[in-house]
Amino acid sequence: MCSRNEDILLDVTVLPKDIFERVDHKFYDVVKSVAGDSLAKILKIQLINSVGKLLNTPDIFAFFQYDSEETDAIKLESCFKSKTGQFIVKPGIQSSFSYFINLLNKALKQKQELAPNENTENYSNYITDEFLDNHPLLKSLIKWYRLNDLNGVKQTNQFLVSFIDNLINNCTQSPNNFRHSESIKNFAICLYVLGGKQTYEFIRLNLYGSIPNLTTLGELIKNSDTAFSEAEFNFESLRQCHSQFGFCSEDTTGIIRKVEYDSKTNSFVGFVTPIDHGIPLPKFYQANTFNELRTIYETNEIASLLNVHMFQSIPTEDNATRIPRPLLLSAYGVDNKITAINVLNRWMYIFQHCLDQNVRIIGFSTDADRRYVSAMRLASGFFASLSDLQFDKHQHAFKINVPTHWKWFFLRNNQLFLFFQDPVHLVTKWRNRLLSTTTDLRFGTDKITITHIEALISNDHYTKLDHGLTMKAYIDKSTSVRERVQLAWCVVFVCRIWWSWLKINSFSSSSRNHLDEINTLDLEQIIADAYNQAIDIVHHSKMLQELKQNDIIDLKTLSKFVFDSLRKSSKMFGYSSRVTTDNNEELESDDDGVDEDESASSDDEDELYDELLNFENDDYNDEEEILNSTRSSFDGIKIVDNINPTLKHSYFKIKINDKIKYLHKQSACWLLSNKSTRLSSDRLSRVMQQTTHISS
Repeated sequence: MCSRNEDILLDVTVLPKDIFERVDHKFYDVVKSVAGDSLAKILKIQLINSVGKLLNTPDIFAFFQYDSEETDAIKLESCFKSKTGQFIVKPGIQSSFSYFINLLNKALKQKQELAPNENTENYSNYITDEFLDNHPLLKSLIKWYRLNDLNGVKQTNQFLVSFIDNLINNCTQSPNNFRHSESIKNFAICLYVLGGKQTYEFIRLNLYGSIPNLTTLGELIKNSDTAFSEAEFNFESLRQCHSQFGFCSEDTTGIIRKVEYDSKTNSFVGFVTPIDHGIPLPKFYQANTFNELRTIYETNEIASLLNVHMFQSIPTEDNATRIPRPLLLSAYGVDNKITAINVLNRWMYIFQHCLDQNVRIIGFSTDADRRYVSAMRLASGFFASLSDLQFDKHQHAFKINVPTHWKWFFLRNNQLFLFFQDPVHLVTKWRNRLLSTTTDLRFGTDKITITHIEALISNDHYTKLDHGLTMKAYIDKSTSVRERVQLAWCVVFVCRIWWSWLKINSFSSSSRNHLDEINTLDLEQIIADAYNQAIDIVHHSKMLQELKQNDIIDLKTLSKFVFDSLRKSSKMFGYSSRVTTDNNEELESDDDGVDEDESASSDDEDELYDELLNFENDDYNDEEEILNSTRSSFDGIKIVDNINPTLKHSYFKIKINDKIKYLHKQSACWLLSNKSTRLSSDRLSRVMQQTTHISS
């Protein structure tokens, strides 16, 4: 028998629950894993093949004293032979045997103690009608499970069944014994990513046992493939999409300014990521001393924006109805100081690396930021081009067979990419001009101001049902493809008519062309209908009268006027020198900020060129300091006297009050962050703050 202290150290969980039922090789496998291979051989040669036989054998080593050729080999392996001819079992084998016997005795004792409880539990398995009446939820669950058994568990019910099973099983366990299936673990990760920490904890505490705690969740995320490093592109994950074609998107969103330490890469994330020819540099901010980190804080800006790259695979003809899930390629902090050349280089970098994964990028989608618009124009050759990069001559470029009489289609035939723009951002440009307090939105002889909108909204005689100022009025998913194409080109022609009128009247203008191609429809008829619809829209503004005076009388003459005007004012851009390029009037300010008042000065001609070549340098300085504090203990802060050598890279060695301490790098980030920032959840309020800042 073992002492009480030894009994406490025995962990019977190393034994399988059915250890007392196991025989032969299943029993020997347990002996090998717990007590070693030598003890298993000793039991096997004696045909002791179960726990019952083992516990009833007085001395399993007694056979070593018999002289037999069958036992000579195992004697040499397990015993020492004395000069007198006696065999003495090696101490390690005796210790393993003693440990194994003590484990079995403890497990047997626990089993005997649980026997009365099991009998009670078996009795409680007989559920009475009275018990069901007291717990109506059980009735519903039983009925639901029976329906699932009869009809088979549907795809939509699989997770629900798993969730209920997991929750009920954990309700009968202590928190230390909570177990979660793989589907629940994946659900927990998604919930944390989409809902955040507070939402996750709210659900976990109110549905006790349903999802893992935050510590376990952190380990799951750390050990999964979903963990990303800032500025690294996840091209290897493209293989999961099982698609040879895809579309990429890029967008920037506001974030809370915060620096954190990434122990996985031993680097600090949250600063503005350096851009080298458009490519973000990963693991750039690393520090081996606290003063090095202080220098990084003093000489670099903390990012207020997050740039995100997404990949959307395109469904194949074999499974056209199934839309694949989008994939996150990369994310990193930025400061909105990029150029169109940066964007082009980054797109080509993504394009080439996707080709290495046998995925052809069809195009890119962004908002109406002027840098992205410039990059789109340069890549597609839309009245702008690069002397150093000729995308239309790329080996992977495709050809658009455009009829020669389509004078209204301005794109060149050979294209490497297609492009999409967020239509909401395009309309935002008009909205900003409409809300401007210093300029008017002129539509021919008509003048549109915010007063008209205010009068319409504040009029008690009209409701949203009358004026249609609802989201449904502008986004209708049931619209047919033919109607979408016609409406899109109607907007294009309205813009071209409007732009031509402004050009003739010497006003600055802003136009946006969003061109789509659909091969299966009668585009010529759609274009004709769209042009006629545009004529009806602008007819009341009397713009057509002035256009006719300049011989602009139909679609052909309108297209020729717009094309010639854009071509005459175009320039060519190269990396090192200015050749001839486009008057960049239509490339206005980006995002949701207020548009600057338009100007007809000659500076407009250089806007795109300056945008392409704009850059900024940072100055660095270094300063060494020793930390001083009035405190001698630092509870709640990771400042320790000694550290595990394997974690050395995660700590700074510092001197506080003439004593050597080790400061965790995440705590160093907290120490150097001198102000707390917050990000409004309301996008409109963020825009208002930005507008106020610009106007001041």
